[in-house]
Amino acid sequence: TIFNSCFPKLRGTNVDTVKSKYNLSNKYLIISPSNSHQKRNIINYRAWENSKWIKLIKKLSSKIQIVIIGNKGENKFFNKLKPYPNNVIDLVGITSLVDLVGVIGGAIGLISTDTGTAHIASAVDTEVFVLIGPTPANKTAPYQSPTNKVHIISANLPCSPCYKTEVMKKCKDNICMKNISVDMVINEILQSNILKEIKQEYKNESICSNGDLTPWAKQGILLLNTILTVKANKTKSHRNLGWEIFTNNIISYISNNCKDIIFLLWGLLAIEKQNLIDKTKH
Repeated sequence: TIFNSCFPKLRGTNVDTVKSKYNLSNKYLIISPSNSHQKRNIINYRAWENSKWIKLIKKLSSKIQIVIIGNKGENKFFNKLKPYPNNVIDLVGITSLVDLVGVIGGAIGLISTDTGTAHIASAVDTEVFVLIGPTPANKTAPYQSPTNKVHIISANLPCSPCYKTEVMKKCKDNICMKNISVDMVINEILQSNILKEIKQEYKNESICSNGDLTPWAKQGILLLNTILTVKANKTKSHRNLGWEIFTNNIISYISNNCKDIIFLLWGLLAIEKQNLIDKTKH
């Protein structure tokens, strides 16, 4: 019981302190483009193309202050992304670790590949958008707890995940990352608060604005949790009791007996179900 209620947490410099120290706006979005393989003399399978980072930074900085973070000694990589637009704060190699935790904790969100800063974001409950290709999201992605939001952005290619396998050894081009478009990332950010975005888009009250999704169900949308019961205030407390077998069979039946179905897999547990879906039919 104690183990089930424990989640990763970090504490850094006070948010107000780092905002003042680094001239950060009240609301800002962090982009963390690098990862630990930048300096290795091999294909960086987890990397997203520089041209796409540049385009993403340009688009988002027109709407909100962007903060770029990275490690000391990575100037060669970050110079390829410069010059930055005016509404960008460059903190690469500038902050201490405790300050970095505070900066991430004060952000409205963080965008990165599968790397350490994404895990910091999840541990300080900052909404995180992770671009994942070769690595298995259910094992290496930031930990999802009841108090944070983790968005996995993936091209979902048949060859993924392939990390540390023969498939990866033979791979000469990380198309699993290249097939993630800038629009995919921006759309994920816009949809992160679905009801709010619907209301803003149509300028009126959503039929589900009170959180009741019954109208969706009446339109023919099947809403299915991976686990259908839970003890009060104890997330995943009924995991591995048999619900997964039941819900897996429902997904498999729909996949095998229907066609042209749109599946929306929200959350890490749902993403694990993608192997049950025949992608040649849906």
